[in-house]
Amino acid sequence: MDESLGIEFRQTAKVIKAHIGKLICDNLNEHQVKISTTEGIILHHVYNHRDKIVSSKDLMEVIGVSKATMSQTLASLIRKGLIEFEEWPEDGRVKRILLTKKAQSLEEDIDKALNDADRFFKEAFSQKELEELHFLMKKLREHIQNNQKAEVK
Repeated sequence: MDESLGIEFRQTAKVIKAHIGKLICDNLNEHQVKISTTEGIILHHVYNHRDKIVSSKDLMEVIGVSKATMSQTLASLIRKGLIEFEEWPEDGRVKRILLTKKAQSLEEDIDKALNDADRFFKEAFSQKELEELHFLMKKLREHIQNNQKAEVK
């Protein structure tokens, strides 16, 4: 193997993100709305957790982006008229992310794009390989997270 594992991960992540982005753009074409892959994933997460308080901190953890990236992405979604914030009465520091009617009208198409992407990726593997892939990704993620926690101490 000539390539380092880090480069392999980066290249794979890049083509996955591009593929998901293309599916989102294709599915939203009729709405004349352009959103990034990260914006689509954020909207999808908020759709699926609308009965809970979804905050930017929650999204940072789920999606795995920095605070700066999350702030920029949420600002973009606000400018596009797709989300708004609501202060949480029990804790003024927490702002709940709410979907606008415009965002709600995109739900089916974003959901379809992400489900299509999931199906497409799964086609590349057997069931056994998928189970092993999930196991290995979880193992690597936990290794990285544990190492980061150890560095903070």
